[in-house]
Amino acid sequence: MTTITFKHNTREAAEHQMFHLVAARAYDEFIESMMGGPSRSGNAKQGQIPPKPVPQDKKTTNAFPTAPLREHAINTCSTKLARFHYQLKSAKLNTKVQFMDLMRENGFEAEVLAVMTYRPGDLTYDTRDGLLAFLADGSPKLKLLFGQVLRTYYEKKAKLLVVEETPLYIKLYEDGLRAAWVYTELLYSKPTYKERQKLIDDFNNLASGLQILFLIVEVAS
Repeated sequence: MTTITFKHNTREAAEHQMFHLVAARAYDEFIESMMGGPSRSGNAKQGQIPPKPVPQDKKTTNAFPTAPLREHAINTCSTKLARFHYQLKSAKLNTKVQFMDLMRENGFEAEVLAVMTYRPGDLTYDTRDGLLAFLADGSPKLKLLFGQVLRTYYEKKAKLLVVEETPLYIKLYEDGLRAAWVYTELLYSKPTYKERQKLIDDFNNLASGLQILFLIVEVAS
């Protein structure tokens, strides 16, 4: 087993750090609300006595900062996904499983993601190579996956099983690889048992066209 540390290049790091600060601030505000007021460090600077924690039965918010931690994880995967997430969030939508399933069923693909997340100064995506570079920009994970596909499938003629726990990440991987004409499928809980079994059989059959199988870890074995 090899552990890999993902790194952004200098240009990517600036946007990644900006989204990191947004998520960190949201996390800090959550903690402040749970403590019943401004943070202890903020009060100490003003010479005030820190507020007492709010009793658990009087709290009206969730007891765990799920949203800011999820936003931080999305940004770590891809700054393009972070842009996409905050765009949907501003429209009172989300990037959770149910909505992503709906987008998948309605043909949401790499080109649509590129149009939605493009900003002035970004890499252009008017060619196939340009689209791949655009999607990989800001995503060390997707860059690594592209490299794994080249080494595993095209050089060794073997198939690749990718295990992930976040459906949103897999959507990015699928779109990026399909844009490169790589045949992928997703094994998750929604298809029937027979449909899932067929995917497994196709993946195990070296003669089939299925090159990469994505597996969401929540899927029952």
